[in-house]
Amino acid sequence: MTLRSPRLFCAEITACAGRVIFIDLFGQLHPELLPELRTALEAATSVKPRQLVVDLTNVEFICPEGYDAIGACRAGVERLTVCSKNDLAKRMLAILGHEGIEFTVGEVPDRDIA
Repeated sequence: MTLRSPRLFCAEITACAGRVIFIDLFGQLHPELLPELRTALEAATSVKPRQLVVDLTNVEFICPEGYDAIGACRAGVERLTVCSKNDLAKRMLAILGHEGIEFTVGEVPDRDIA
């Protein structure tokens, strides 16, 4: 499933074996585009995945509210993994009070063995 804003943001959801869901985010997530992110996160968590992997490696900008929405998903999944190009996501989620999230920097888990 692909949710695409006519402007700057795109979210692609992929279901993998073992109840693992990947959400690949692309572009720039400004506050006015939060409904698109929330729709993608709700679609992904509605199937009660064992693991949710949020890939931020193709994101140019994400507003604090976007990080907060991602962190809030931790309550609905056994494992939440956030992948990013640097440690900004880890720092932002910690500042916002989100705990129990796994992080990878510079790499995304293999979709066949996640």
